[in-house]
Formats: sequence, structure tokens, C-alpha cells
Amino acid sequence: MSYTHLAYLKPGKSIDLETLENNIAARYEGMKNSTKPVIVDEAGMLRISFNSYNFYITLVSASHVAVEARETAEQVDKDWAENAYDKGALKESTIRLDFYGDADPEMEYFNDSLFILEEIEKTGDTIIFHSN
Repeated sequence: MSYTHLAYLKPGKSIDLETLENNIAARYEGMKNSTKPVIVDEAGMLRISFNSYNFYITLVSASHVAVEARETAEQVDKDWAENAYDKGALKESTIRLDFYGDADPEMEYFNDSLFILEEIEKTGDTIIFHSN
């Protein structure tokens, strides 16, 4: 299994990778008996490492994002959590976070993927989808 999600920012919204990094770190600091990740900002890409396993978050604002957002709004009715979403907002999106992880055939990092996605979702400024 690999974890791949796209988090489109709602129109007029922005996201600060440093704030997201701090929120993810704070979440793990508050969890007893959990492995704390090492989080590194590598020139606009967050690498979140648990021993030898890595998740990545990249901020993308290239022109293809707007095209893909409109296509997704036309083709997909539910977000990553199987909830309805604001299709109008998605159609106007021009920025997204690409979230993905290394292959995880035993699903050892599944819960961590959810914890990180929840921190992205907590901003309230994104619409998240699974990506293949």
C-alpha cells in the first residue's frame, strides 16, 4: 500500500508549510508511546520520517492544478472521507498539497497517514481526495 492524496486549497486560501510542520510535530508530541517523526523542510517539500519510512508533502501551484481541480469536480462526488464537498470551490482552486508516502505493504504507517491528513484537514481550507 502507498498513501497518495491531493489536498486542494479553497479559493483565496493559503497554507504555510512551516505552520503545518509545527502542527504535525505538536500532534506527535502530545501522543504518549508513539514514535515521533523527524520533519524536514527540503526546499518547499516536507519530509516526515519515521525511522526509514517517509511521507512527503509538496505545495504545488503550477497551471495544471487548476485544470485537474476542474476535472476532479466534474468526475468525483465525494472527498477522501466519502463526504460531499463544495464543487464550486474546487473548480476555482489553483493550489494544492500533494501528500504521499513510501510503499507500505504491511500498512505499518496507515494510522500515521491519517494523523497527517487530519492535520492538513484541520486548516479548514482544503478539499482532500485519494489519488491513484
